Amino acid sequence: MHPSDEYVWSTLLDLFGQIEQDLRTASKSDVYTSDGKAACQYEDENWTPMGHPPIATHLGTTILWKSIVSGGNRGRGLSRRELWEMVLEPSVELDHYRDALKNLSETGSSPETEAFFLYETENGL
Repeated sequence: MHPSDEYVWSTLLDLFGQIEQDLRTASKSDVYTSDGKAACQYEDENWTPMGHPPIATHLGTTILWKSIVSGGNRGRGLSRRELWEMVLEPSVELDHYRDALKNLSETGSSPETEAFFLYETENGL
């Protein structure tokens, strides 16, 4: 379920209308834009030429969807362990996912790949 599919995206926003954050803005800034200028898309350019799948888009999309459906006392998002369990695949080394996540979340690393809405809370989400 990729945010580029307007039907999927609008349906999910309707279903989860009580979300405090503007996840549409987060999606367009960090995960996907039709012109390829979202942070995850820029980071994917470090991986796809080497034959890897779009690692950053996998990470960003997973974090986005989990942020939509999670909440409660624990907060929105997911732990790194949960993230790895959801995105890892045998053909890609864990270190590649770690590097991509670092590039997306590290302030000042690269303006193009820095995901504006991605952050880690004090409780590790």
